[in-house]
Amino acid sequence: MNLFLFLSVPAGLMVLIGLPSLSIGMLFFFFSYTVLHIKNIINTFDMPKSYIHFLIIVSVSIALNVIPPYDISFLVKSIFSFLILIFIFVGASFFLRNLSKMLDSENINVIRNAYIIFIFVGLMGLFGFQPSSVGIYSQKLVFPFLEPSHFTIAFSLVSTTMLCILKNNLRPYILIFTLFFALLFPSTLCLAIFMMQVLLVVSSSRSFWGLFIFLIIFSPLIFIILDLDYYLTRIAGGTEDVINLTNLVYLQGWESIITSFKDSYGLGLGFQMMGKEYSGPLGEILCEDYFFCANNLDGSFLSAKIITEFGIIGALISFLALYMSFKSMILLRKHISNADRNLKGFFNSEVFGLVSLYIFSAELLLRGYGYFSPTFLIAMYFIYLPFKLSKTS
Repeated sequence: MNLFLFLSVPAGLMVLIGLPSLSIGMLFFFFSYTVLHIKNIINTFDMPKSYIHFLIIVSVSIALNVIPPYDISFLVKSIFSFLILIFIFVGASFFLRNLSKMLDSENINVIRNAYIIFIFVGLMGLFGFQPSSVGIYSQKLVFPFLEPSHFTIAFSLVSTTMLCILKNNLRPYILIFTLFFALLFPSTLCLAIFMMQVLLVVSSSRSFWGLFIFLIIFSPLIFIILDLDYYLTRIAGGTEDVINLTNLVYLQGWESIITSFKDSYGLGLGFQMMGKEYSGPLGEILCEDYFFCANNLDGSFLSAKIITEFGIIGALISFLALYMSFKSMILLRKHISNADRNLKGFFNSEVFGLVSLYIFSAELLLRGYGYFSPTFLIAMYFIYLPFKLSKTS
């Protein structure tokens, strides 16, 4: 239950109260959690090196923007966000350390319970059940998540972990539910997560032929349900006289990267400074014509925000995360292969950490919502885990 609350409460508060971002919701969650565990946090406080390294990068970025203060309002926002981030990192360090212990001591119960709740939430979203009054309304609301992509980011972490720790004969059911949500929401991001999950399980000829037969049997049903026009429009674009907002939003992220590199000579605009300068014509169109002004502040995908704000260092952070994601995929495939042969694999907490990094690549490249998302905190916590496991496995 703690895992589901961590992944959903900040998003739920944003939707119910109409908060502009996840930061306040995340602050509320960890304030409540810290009050309940303050004594243990003080006695056993230990922040991982990855959090410390990121805080150092952020502090240097802020210092570079203090003299001269180009925009005092953005500078205040940057410093305030930094203080919030420190507090959240303190709470996340204790929370994720305890969660890791629970994952190892309670077998699959923690992940299984969270997975069942996510399935219930997804089904309620498909049937249109939602609160009578919300601060932020969306036709695609999957309460407590604002939209299917936000639900997918959280759900994919839990479902992919289930995929990796369950026995071979139960894995197709995990894939079915992921594909089910991808088709019925519909969600291009969820479809991408399904493909990523398939990459993990097809690690032997037996898995390949089992999945191949499964797809052959269910392919007629898939193509009956699947709205091909939706996915083709989202990926390739619509007709000549219709602007594809998905592509426009995504391209605006790249526009921000290029513009910030030129304006800052590769140093980046600074922590939480995205949006303080003119990003280009695409950003202007999105804000003035389609009222997508928030995209200028957060970027369409997480790498756009990181690179825009941290420049070359941000590019290195993104490349490191993507490299760790790739190593995590290799290690997870090895874990699944060993499990199928009744050989020793990784602990559940290690599988969870590797999955968080593997899935994080989708947040980096396709869809993300800032530094205060639960999945960002988890991925940052485990960022160096593949190095450790590569040496011992």
